[in-house]
Amino acid sequence: MTGQNVRLFWLKMILPVMCLSILAGWIVSEMQYRNHGVYGLRELAHFTPKISALIHELQRERGTSAGFLGEEEGAGFTERLIERRSATDKALHQFEQDLERLGALHRDAGFRARLELVRQYHGELDAHRALISARSLPLADATALYTAYIDSLLTLIGHMASMASSAEMTRLISALQAYLEYKERAGLERAMGSNGFGAGAFNPQVYQRFTELIVAQEAYLDLFKTLAPPKLWTHHRQIVGGSAVAEVDRLRALGTASVQGQPGALAGISGPSWFDTITVKIDLMWQVEQHISESIERSAEQIYEGASTVFWGAVIGVAVLLIFVAWLGTQLAHGISRSADAVPAVEADLAQEGGEPRRRRWRTKAKGAAAEEVTPERPPQDRPAHERLH
Repeated sequence: MTGQNVRLFWLKMILPVMCLSILAGWIVSEMQYRNHGVYGLRELAHFTPKISALIHELQRERGTSAGFLGEEEGAGFTERLIERRSATDKALHQFEQDLERLGALHRDAGFRARLELVRQYHGELDAHRALISARSLPLADATALYTAYIDSLLTLIGHMASMASSAEMTRLISALQAYLEYKERAGLERAMGSNGFGAGAFNPQVYQRFTELIVAQEAYLDLFKTLAPPKLWTHHRQIVGGSAVAEVDRLRALGTASVQGQPGALAGISGPSWFDTITVKIDLMWQVEQHISESIERSAEQIYEGASTVFWGAVIGVAVLLIFVAWLGTQLAHGISRSADAVPAVEADLAQEGGEPRRRRWRTKAKGAAAEEVTPERPPQDRPAHERLH
């Protein structure tokens, strides 16, 4: 084979290798993109406890603010409100530490819009607190900003469901969302009750909202029961129960009685006492909420580890394949090159032997042999005398 043929061989080898390399690069790039999404899910799952802690403190501050506005002098909730705001600020500080990093991980426009909304409500919080301290807001407006702020935080957790790659993970996140909504309605009930019990009587609008929130809690709890794995539902039943729940139910009944023609039903029950009673129950809910968040964290970590193993396995496999193909092509090319290099030497050896071209001698011998084969045997009478004796 000539050098030109060797070069042609290399050209033929390069084309499929390039195609294989492009295909392998695309596969690795796609897997890297998916792995990045799984990493983002894991980081958001790790961030969930901080979101949960901030929601919990905002709910407590909202309830305390409602009680503060409900009481005539505010004496029962004034000091509590200062403490609650301090606890919320601490949770906000921990939340903000990772907020920027979380935004950098998630380039989705929808998620970034949610983060901006969270920042917006955070920026409005101090001014809103000042209005509450001055008693310049009605109850509905006072609680509205807290509720909107909490809803914006809940959407961050809900974003995890769109990132989940397995049905089990999606279901687990949906169960957490249902439980968070259940607890949020309990927090709003605390706020409405703090206002009603604190004022010594429920006005019709506050009581209607109070009862609506109780019904909504039952609906979200049923949804959680449907979505959650049995072990999580069992955990809820074990934690959220007992005397704390029974006492909340008793106070609810007294609130209903006060509206239904028993004005003395709320005697001796203050806003702070209602707040403390239902807070015990809500804190139990928070324990369950944290347990669900931890389950999601573990699942997200397992998914990330599995995705990373597959990704790096694919990278190594593609690298080994490309190296093997390159090595195989090199070996074939070297073999062909050696054969091509040996051809001139063989031709030179065949061309010269004893000063006479070997090819010419072979052709002469071949012609002689052919002539002998085709020469016909002469009859005896035509042979020489010495041949006839034989």
